[in-house]
Amino acid sequence: MKYIGPCTIKDGSIVPEDKEGLARYRNTLTDGAKLQITLEPLPNKRSKQAFNLFHALVSAYCKDQGTDREQTKMAFKMEHGVVLPVEHGLTSKRHGQVVEARGKFYFVISTNEYSVPEMYNLIRGTMNECMDAQTDIADIIQEWRCFKVDEIN
Repeated sequence: MKYIGPCTIKDGSIVPEDKEGLARYRNTLTDGAKLQITLEPLPNKRSKQAFNLFHALVSAYCKDQGTDREQTKMAFKMEHGVVLPVEHGLTSKRHGQVVEARGKFYFVISTNEYSVPEMYNLIRGTMNECMDAQTDIADIIQEWRCFKVDEIN
């Protein structure tokens, strides 16, 4: 198993942004374990794998809960994705769609436009929605090998 997570350079030090995830990974290691560190710039655009994982999670949730896939996907994007309130004529260089919810209009950014951190937040929120609904996603997580099931909680 490996840990991949975003970091930031601060005052000359490398600071992990997901300290809890890193701590969980560290707890799987034995004292004195040898590690390899690879540093590379954080990709600006989400991956196809992340896109497919989000859709697999939504599909599992919908199958388990008997909900409409497109409505559920939009609900999760509204709750955990990138959403901008439409006020006084919104202009955005990103693609998306305007939706009405709770008596207001919102611009929901397309997942095709998501950065890595934005997609991470959407996937993490969707996983939590699945776990809250007791939807079994262990096989999906194992297939994608990007999170351990106990990391979702």
